[in-house]
Amino acid sequence: MAMMRKNPLPKGRDWTDVFKEKIPQFEEWLKRNKDTVTVEKRESFGDVFGFAAYRVWYLFSVTAEPGPIYMQRVFGFPTLADQAIKGPEDTVQRPPPQTPSELMKDTFGGVDFGDVKTWGTIAVIAWLILK
Repeated sequence: MAMMRKNPLPKGRDWTDVFKEKIPQFEEWLKRNKDTVTVEKRESFGDVFGFAAYRVWYLFSVTAEPGPIYMQRVFGFPTLADQAIKGPEDTVQRPPPQTPSELMKDTFGGVDFGDVKTWGTIAVIAWLILK
């Protein structure tokens, strides 16, 4: 994912995270630029017991060329968003989910539960304990 460093923003889709006290400033920037910026998705994180959001994720499109001046020193650089980006979960890199065998191996210190010898050893130990 590449950051958008051009200013004013060119036409296209971008996403950004805005934190705490900067959220109202960003909302104001969106209102001022409503003719050239369209918010496709806004997702808040951290709303607890009526307190303000800790973080808001925005997916927005710049619809005019040249686009608006973006306050990079306040909000940081937005990130280019291709059509695959639909929400914040699409912007996070995660390792692939573990298989049950990998999970058991990690949990029990490297014992490979997909191995026949391991299951044979477990069966013998269970038989000795239950005998």
